[in-house]
Amino acid sequence: MSDLQHAAACMRFFDDELNSDRITDRLGVAPTNRWRKGELWSDHGVGKLRQSAGWILDCDWTTGDDLNDQVEKTFSRMTSDMLIWRDITDACSADMFCGLFPVEKRGLATLAPHTLEMISQRGLDLVLEIYNPSGS
Repeated sequence: MSDLQHAAACMRFFDDELNSDRITDRLGVAPTNRWRKGELWSDHGVGKLRQSAGWILDCDWTTGDDLNDQVEKTFSRMTSDMLIWRDITDACSADMFCGLFPVEKRGLATLAPHTLEMISQRGLDLVLEIYNPSGS
């Protein structure tokens, strides 16, 4: 069930000493974005240094896909070896980030038990960010 205009998910790993090549090799998929601690980046035109290293993989999103579909499709592209997952997630901050964009100020989104189980088995936190449709 969903009252969302759009939902987008991504998997994120952060740590000062993060080895993004190792994560890529172990999970079997290249990140959408990655960086090293101390790299320069622009935040609304202001130069800043990255406070930690990061590895991010955007989940595939197709019109009509809900969060359950996005998460399941993403995990299906990666290793199913839970020992590898636990080795990675025990060594860094790791989460499944979900941005929710409701049609109106109130809305519902449902994550199925099997989706929550897939996230939990891999040692990932679940982070939900709900965006106001009016933009304020």
